[in-house]
Amino acid sequence: MTGWLALLVVGLTAPTGETADIPSVLQQDAVVCESAEVSPEATVLACKSLLQFDGLTRADQAATLFDLARGYDLKGDVGRAIANYSAAIKLQPDFAWAYYDRGRAYCVRGDYGRAIADNDAALRLRPEDASAFNNRGIAWLGEGRPDRAIADFDQAIRFEPRAPSTFYNRGFAWFRAGQYDRAIGDFSAYISLAPHYADGLGARGAAWLRKRDTDRAISDFDQAIALEPDNAALYSLRGAAWF
Repeated sequence: MTGWLALLVVGLTAPTGETADIPSVLQQDAVVCESAEVSPEATVLACKSLLQFDGLTRADQAATLFDLARGYDLKGDVGRAIANYSAAIKLQPDFAWAYYDRGRAYCVRGDYGRAIADNDAALRLRPEDASAFNNRGIAWLGEGRPDRAIADFDQAIRFEPRAPSTFYNRGFAWFRAGQYDRAIGDFSAYISLAPHYADGLGARGAAWLRKRDTDRAISDFDQAIALEPDNAALYSLRGAAWF
C-alpha cells in the first residue's frame, strides 16, 4: 500500500461448498465451517471441530482446512491463514482457490515473490481467472515492476471487463510509470463503474496534480471530500494543489 493510493486486492474466494459424509452430531459444524454468513471466530471453531473427525476424506480435509484458513484470514491472522492454505494444498495439489487465497495473503504480508508464485500456480489451473491476474499484478507492483503489473491488469480486464478494482490498480501502475494520461483514463473508468467511492476521485486528482492541472485536481479532491469528509489524506492533497 502506498500513501493515498491503496491498491484494491480482490478478496477471499467463496466457501468451497463441499460437504463430507459425517455424523449428524457434526453436521452443524460442517454448515458453519463453510458458511460465509457467520463470524470468523465461529468459522474457526467449527472447522477445527470438524477436523477432529477422522472419517473425512482427503478432499474433505483439504476443503475444511481451506475454510479454516479463510476464517483466520477474516480474523486478520495471516500467518495461521497461510499455514492452513498450505496444509490444504499439500492434501490437494490442484486446489486452485487455495493457491489464489494464499497468494493474496502473501501479498497482504508483503511477501510478493511468494504471492507471484501462488498466482502463477492458480493461473496454471484456471488460466482465465481475472482475480488471479489482478492480484498477481499487485504483487508485481510490490516488486517494483509496473510493466509486469500492467500486463497482468490488461489480462484481468480482458477476462472481466467491468471489474472496477482492476481499472483502479492499472491506473496506479500507470501513475507509478509516470504515464499520467493513461492513469487518468483508468481512474475515470473506475469512477464510472464505482461512482460512490472517493478513492478513484482522489487518485485521479493526484494524477491531474502531477500534470500541473490544479483546477481539475482541486475539483476531483472537492468531490472526493464530499464523499469522505473525514479522510485527512484528501485534505492534504487538496492543500498541495492550492499551493
